[in-house]
Amino acid sequence: QLDPERKSLTTLRLVTVPNHGQPTVNFNDIPNGRDIRANDEILLLKRFADYHGLRPGDKVTIWINGEKHKFTVAGLAFNP
Repeated sequence: QLDPERKSLTTLRLVTVPNHGQPTVNFNDIPNGRDIRANDEILLLKRFADYHGLRPGDKVTIWINGEKHKFTVAGLAFNP
């Protein structure tokens, strides 16, 4: 759930990345913003971010299994 105020659900697919830099396969191309540097940052697919009006620096709250998690958008990515 991206925004509980909207009273609608948005299905997200969360993908983890190694904490030692970009993966060697399926790495992200980040045309806007930058790569993740902290545990409370996320990358969003550019198409998803554009649709929802999100940009690097924006704060998002994501509900996962009823638990609230707050993140800052570090960058917008294309992923193969």
